[in-house]
Amino acid sequence: MKALHFVAAAALLLGAGTTFSGAAAAKEEAAAPYTVLHENVHVNLGSSVSRDFGVGRDHASIIFREGRRWYRVELLPPCAQNLGAEMRIGLVHRGPWFDRGSQVLAGDYRCSVRRVDEIADPRPARAEKD
Repeated sequence: MKALHFVAAAALLLGAGTTFSGAAAAKEEAAAPYTVLHENVHVNLGSSVSRDFGVGRDHASIIFREGRRWYRVELLPPCAQNLGAEMRIGLVHRGPWFDRGSQVLAGDYRCSVRRVDEIADPRPARAEKD
């Protein structure tokens, strides 16, 4: 049985008001690469629906959070070149696992997943108060 998880517009990433849109944010985020913690992981989505999705800094990957862990989903072409910040994102997977071989629905595209990596929290660090 295939599961399909849809989320709201990707620009609403992180649920805390942080987005990967805007010229200043895009410039800052492009300068800092993702820190990969584990490569080619299998994410157990079970019946949960993550609401923290967005298009990555490179506009060629999807970033999402499941629990306290963050993941980068690398897509195969042509999807890797066609992601937009305002797209609806959906995950298609068999059983509870989302991994290589799963699919992403991005706007009108059905995209094959090349790899899923666990990454460090991609949000900019908050400045400490003096």
